[in-house]
Amino acid sequence: MDCCSGVSVVLPTDPMPGAITSKRLNRPILKLKWRSLFVVRLSRQTDGGLEQVTVVVARIKRRQFVQGLTGAAIALSVNSCRPGEPPSSQTKTQSTPTALKKVNMGFCSYLICAIPFEVARKHGFFAEEGLDINLIYLRGGAAPIQALVGGSVDYGAGSYDAVVQAVAKGAKIQRFVSTSNTPHSTLITSPQNAAKLSQLKDLEGRTVGVGELGGSAQNIVSYMMKLAGANPDRVQFTVLGPNIYDAVRLNQVDTAMVNEPATTLLLQQGAKALVNLSDPDVAKKYLGGRYEGMGVVVRTAEREQRLDEMKRIVRALNKCCNFMRTASAKTLVDAIPKELIAGGNRGVFEASIDRDRKGLIPEELAILPDAAQRAIDLLTFVGKLQPGQVKVEQTIDLAVVKDANA
Repeated sequence: MDCCSGVSVVLPTDPMPGAITSKRLNRPILKLKWRSLFVVRLSRQTDGGLEQVTVVVARIKRRQFVQGLTGAAIALSVNSCRPGEPPSSQTKTQSTPTALKKVNMGFCSYLICAIPFEVARKHGFFAEEGLDINLIYLRGGAAPIQALVGGSVDYGAGSYDAVVQAVAKGAKIQRFVSTSNTPHSTLITSPQNAAKLSQLKDLEGRTVGVGELGGSAQNIVSYMMKLAGANPDRVQFTVLGPNIYDAVRLNQVDTAMVNEPATTLLLQQGAKALVNLSDPDVAKKYLGGRYEGMGVVVRTAEREQRLDEMKRIVRALNKCCNFMRTASAKTLVDAIPKELIAGGNRGVFEASIDRDRKGLIPEELAILPDAAQRAIDLLTFVGKLQPGQVKVEQTIDLAVVKDANA
């Protein structure tokens, strides 16, 4: 992916124990690309059975890398911008007497989730609240929550399913703002399997592509199959990452859960939508109503010291959502890193935003307790939780949005 945000990274010259490598998992990966350097470090450790994950991602120009090289460490400061365009936060800083507060936010790499955050960053809504938000893109909806639990980031923006499952393992975290209470996903066949698959029971013995194992996509598919009398244990769930489009197009999986613009592109090539959860009526039919999806999470131990900052995040996102209701689709897509757009097809993505705009933009940022409870009930139904293991009030903080808007 392109550099999606400002990221501050420190890389020691000695390898970190547990860092991912191509072989023995004992040193960082450094992958050189033409004119640029892509650096990834990830470490894992357990604390009382709870997995903690530390992830840092950055991309810099080769010349910047050489200039920043020092004997014992490499210190990188990466600013997100497109050619010829200054970063929005830099533009704001030039006319603002006080410096912006830098905040690191672990972020999932799903395109549909990125829109309000990238638009808020590009158009200065975070800067207006005195914040320089570094969106650190990670793979899947659970990785940002794991990074938060591990202490690598200030906030985690990921799936609510991951929040609940982390709390079930003992994590002390809470979601305080919601940016999505609709799945925005479609269970779709590959073009080659459109004539062979017509109902959920047909998925038995088939492969289903998902962004991550145990994530919300897999949980929802398992739930829908069980309700339809099918056995999800007979499905092979295959991890394909956030951009599943090519794998489905090339028939590497039989079906997958995808977002726009991949949905439209695949339908144009002859694929069949088995369940389109982007349609609120369809989502209500299969899930029973609103389903808590994307939002921002904080460590509860830091809640009081970060409360003012949390309110500023809420206000910035609220301004952004109001802006998104009337802004052109082109303006919104311009804010999205092009690498996140499946097939690179901006036109299809812009058309999907115009078509689904009402569902994409939350009416309010307050967390809906019934939508959160529905997610907990689903996780219990598919066997990810024991009955009563997690209460809604353990996972959400309703006061922040209320106070921010007062």
